[in-house]
Amino acid sequence: MKHARTPMLLSLIIAPALALAGGDPPEVSNTEHSLDAMAGFLKTKRFDMYKMRRNEAERELYDNASDAMKKHAKFGPLKERFRALDAALIKAAGGHAAEIWGDGKRTTKVSPDGLAAAKDALGACQSVKADDPGSYKKYEDKLARAKKIEAGALRYAGVEDGWSIDVALELVLCEATVAAARTAAADELPIATGNAKKYTDCGYSEYTMQALKISGSKFGPWQLAGVPVTNGYPMECKKLPKTGKIPADIKKGALREFTLDKGDVLAMVGDIDVQQDGLKIYKLARVRIYSKTTEITTGDCGEKDTNLVCAGSGSRTADAYDRINHYVKRAAVHKGKDIDNCKELLKRAYKTSEEWKDFQASAKKSGDWKTGLKYKTLAEGVLTEDQITGKIRELGTKADEQSRSSYCN
Repeated sequence: MKHARTPMLLSLIIAPALALAGGDPPEVSNTEHSLDAMAGFLKTKRFDMYKMRRNEAERELYDNASDAMKKHAKFGPLKERFRALDAALIKAAGGHAAEIWGDGKRTTKVSPDGLAAAKDALGACQSVKADDPGSYKKYEDKLARAKKIEAGALRYAGVEDGWSIDVALELVLCEATVAAARTAAADELPIATGNAKKYTDCGYSEYTMQALKISGSKFGPWQLAGVPVTNGYPMECKKLPKTGKIPADIKKGALREFTLDKGDVLAMVGDIDVQQDGLKIYKLARVRIYSKTTEITTGDCGEKDTNLVCAGSGSRTADAYDRINHYVKRAAVHKGKDIDNCKELLKRAYKTSEEWKDFQASAKKSGDWKTGLKYKTLAEGVLTEDQITGKIRELGTKADEQSRSSYCN
């Protein structure tokens, strides 16, 4: 439904009537609403909306300010609040925002090269990725170049190709967006992945040898039947065999495939098996190379101990502790600065601890809970079962209490 514009005469009647009734003229009320909206969008880090409402307030306070507006008692305080909100934006942005903004004054004169360099810097800023420090460095390089070509271009405000542009404001808003994205990324704990490592120690490697049936009962020479995806198994050095039993023909084939170090022992394990693959028939045999220099891959926690687990190996307990501890520490970073975010992180810590409690109770009931494990954590190294479960409960309870107290204020 379309609304007709209020006729000029009606506006002239309404404004005095509002003043007589104790209300503010429309331009004053509109500006107050715009400033309130700016404060809200600054708090929620919606900088695109901050810019839109800022433009509205700027028109009322500067570009199109009427005589009545300028004489109103609230005019001065409104301008002060407008500047204070911009100052808060610059503080939130950090980076080069204060340097770019300067005293807030703008220039309407700029050379084509200077403006092009300023736009190039803005484009580089808008391409910055929170998890890529290199992309921010590229932006800084472009910014330095723009300053060298024409520093004043960074404070240009005018109309280009039919569009209004305020370079300093756009750059500061971009810096604020980057800062918010970095903070959000820091508040999250990345999904843990395996961290397997290779080391050399006593152990053995196991392979399958095969011989293809040629005719009748005759088989061809023994050869390696592919390379295993994983190999290398640890073994106590004192348990390594000194000799190994292996049929001569299989040994001959194995020695063609492998180079043994001094002291290595080649042996066959199990019996020879016969398998058919389509029309082909093979004899198969498993052989091992026992060695003091076996290349072994650790578990996903990067440790030799098979009873050691971590978030990267799939341990929900280690993952829960890492996350709770991370949320609590990030809440402390936001304490007194970003109250809402501080409380939200504490609530997430508590929720994670409660979810873990349900998991543990279910795992114990079903018999899936494995006792005696050691847990490798990001913050405190290796913890015992009693230590890590106690800390999860303790941190969760404390986070719940802090989220409902004045801790974040």
